[in-house]
Order: sequence, then C-alpha cells, then structure tokens
Amino acid sequence: MKLEGLWSPLQLANALGVHRQTVVDTINGKGKYPRLLPVVRFGQLLFVPEEHAQAFLHWSRTGELLDVRDLSEKLYWTTDEIARASGVHRSTVTKAITGRSGKYASRLPAIKVQEKTWLVRNADALAFIEECKPKK
Repeated sequence: MKLEGLWSPLQLANALGVHRQTVVDTINGKGKYPRLLPVVRFGQLLFVPEEHAQAFLHWSRTGELLDVRDLSEKLYWTTDEIARASGVHRSTVTKAITGRSGKYASRLPAIKVQEKTWLVRNADALAFIEECKPKK
C-alpha cells in the first residue's frame, strides 16, 4: 500500500535492495545512517515522510547527506484523532467512512491500513471536523 507523501519501511527496503529490518534499525538509530530517520506512527505501522525517505535513499546511494526540513503539516488522520478533534464517537467516524450511516451526504474518503485503522487525508479530515462542530 502506498500512501501519498509517506514510505513504509518495506518500500524503502525494496528501493534499496536491502532487508526491511535494515530500514527499521535505521529508524531506531542502530543503522549506519548518521541521523535518526523520523517516522509517522499509525498504531503499530511506521511510515517515513517523503523528503526524509528521499534523503535516506540519496545518502544510501551516494554517501552525501542532504538537508531536510522537518515535516510540520499533518498528512493523514486516524479515526481516533478525528473523533477526538470533532467530539464524536469513533464509530461515528467509521460510519462516515464506510457509508453505513445516512447522516452524512457523502462518504468520508479513507484508506484502510489495518483491520480497524483507517487513514483520512488532512483536508478531508478537517472538513469532517468542521461539519461535526455544533452550529452556533
């Protein structure tokens, strides 16, 4: 599964032709990479932001370190994060994703990454949170 703007350790390993554990060791600071490889964590899943993944690939191929800015924008939200931010129950968010509730006009677009873990793009999550806020 490819998430826009994020690389899984397996995708990085495949791009480099190494074992996935080699990339996980780098994420944990045990590899030869001279800096920590930052990750975004969704439950037990790890993803490396695009810019850091490209810098790691470049270093692996050339030995040259690139300057990388920190990722400040949130790319994806989990159902739990959306529920907390909007003040609704997680099942309400899941129903909006799956379309099992007639309350929401359109389904909330999401990517299923684990059995109960859905990821929603930042713009869609913010629109849903705004829609759920009480009207004044």
